[in-house]
Amino acid sequence: MNKGGSSDMSVTEYKLFAPNLLSVCIDSNGSGDYQGQIWQQYDSQPIRFNGMVDMVLQMDKLFDLWGFPQASLKARSFVEDSTDARHINILDKSQSLKRIDVQKKRGDLSTFIIHVKFRQNATWQGDIVWREQNKKMHFRSALELMRMIDSAVEWTDHKTDDISTVS
Repeated sequence: MNKGGSSDMSVTEYKLFAPNLLSVCIDSNGSGDYQGQIWQQYDSQPIRFNGMVDMVLQMDKLFDLWGFPQASLKARSFVEDSTDARHINILDKSQSLKRIDVQKKRGDLSTFIIHVKFRQNATWQGDIVWREQNKKMHFRSALELMRMIDSAVEWTDHKTDDISTVS
C-alpha cells in the first residue's frame, strides 16, 4: 500500500527478518546530536540513547549479550571488564517468546530498521532500511552506518524546513 492507502503493485516495501533486528527511532536532534530509542524484538521497553556514539555502544552491548552476531575480535580496553561473559541464546529465545514487531515502531524524526549481519574487523556490516523513504542500503562499517543515518535525518530536516517556509 502506498501512503494514500491504495494498493500500488510497483512499490515494494522493504522488510528485514533476523533474530537480531533492531529499530532505531530518532526522536530529536538536540545539541547537534540525535536522541531516540532502540527497539529489539525481545523486550517491550526501548533502550534510550543520547547521541550517535551512545546508540552504537548500546547496540554493541546487545550484540555482546546475545553473542550474535559473533564478534571476530575481542574488544580491548584500558581496564579489565568485570562483568562475566554470559550470553543469551537469541535463536532459542526467538522461538520461545512472543516477539515485538520492531518494524512498526516509529521515531518522531526518522526510523531505521537495522540488521547487523557481521562484526568483523572491529566494526559492523549489514543492512539498513530507512522506513520513511523505503530505501534499503548495505553498510560496511559502524561509521558508514552513522553517516547514512545522519544524511537521512539531515535530508528530512531540510525537507521539513522547506515545507514550513512555504506554509
